[in-house]
Amino acid sequence: MKNIKKVSISSLATLLMILTPTQAIFAEEVLTNNTVQSQETQLLSNVTLQGTEWAQVGQETKPIYMNGEIKIVFNGSFGQSCYAYAADQYNNKTSLGRIDYDGYLKVKLYGYYKIGLDFINPSSGGASFYVIY
Repeated sequence: MKNIKKVSISSLATLLMILTPTQAIFAEEVLTNNTVQSQETQLLSNVTLQGTEWAQVGQETKPIYMNGEIKIVFNGSFGQSCYAYAADQYNNKTSLGRIDYDGYLKVKLYGYYKIGLDFINPSSGGASFYVIY
C-alpha cells in the first residue's frame, strides 16, 4: 500500500511540474523591452521585405526587392491608360503591360527593380500608382 502511495505522489508531482507555467525559464526575455529582429532584417537593415510603394505616373519607384508576384494599381481618371515597365539596376526596361484607369496588373518579378508607368496619351492629366510587393 505504501508503495502505491509513493508512486501516486511521485506521478502527481511529475504531472504538476509539467503543467505549471514555465515563465520563469524565459524571465530574461520577459523583462527586456527590446524587440528582437530576425537575422535577415539585421543583416539587410536598409531593405524593406514587404510593403507598398507609391509614385506619380511618369516617375519610378525607388528600387524594390521583388520576390514573386507583385500588384501594380493605377489611380487614374476615366479614360486614362498607361504602360507599366520594370527597370533593373542597369536601367534596362522590361514592359509589363497596359493598365487602364481603374485597373491593376499582376506580374512575377525577382530581384531589384524600379516600377514605372507612362501615359499612352501624353495629354492626360496627372495620376499616381502604387506597387504592392
